[in-house]
Amino acid sequence: MNDKSISVTFGRMNPPHSGHMKLINAVKQHAAENKHDHMIFLSHTQDSKKNPLSLSQKNHFLKKMSPDTNVYEGSDVKSPIDMMKHLNKKGYDKVHVFVGDDRHQEINNLLQQYNHTKHYDIKHLEVHSRGADSGSIGMRASTMRAAASSKKFSEFSKGVPDKAHARELYKATRKGLR
Repeated sequence: MNDKSISVTFGRMNPPHSGHMKLINAVKQHAAENKHDHMIFLSHTQDSKKNPLSLSQKNHFLKKMSPDTNVYEGSDVKSPIDMMKHLNKKGYDKVHVFVGDDRHQEINNLLQQYNHTKHYDIKHLEVHSRGADSGSIGMRASTMRAAASSKKFSEFSKGVPDKAHARELYKATRKGLR
């Protein structure tokens, strides 16, 4: 039996922070341990309130902060359902989706609801609760956006996983927030 397997996550990551890196690392670790692919999918949503960074900016920062991470760059995946359709079309029949603890039940219900329908048909779909829970890492994207908006770089930089890119991410976030 040659099952094609992948570990994935889908997120806004706007801006990417240390909790997101914890989630990404869980995806990559699971893929490595099970000898299968991994991919990170990002939301396309952009606005000046909660989503200051564009898809290309998020891709840019994630490549800098985690260069060995497979970040999907296509324009066809805009939601978790689109992600599952895409993976189904690519022939994956075992999909492990990683989400933050706060989204586990919601995402599990959503993805299971559409599985084995006209939308997608994944033989083995498992949603894992890992990562970007603010309690364990003390940072949320909303906290970072608030710090950027208030011109508090030192507060903002506490959530940046790779301090070498903190200033550039801060400036891009501030510009997106206007």
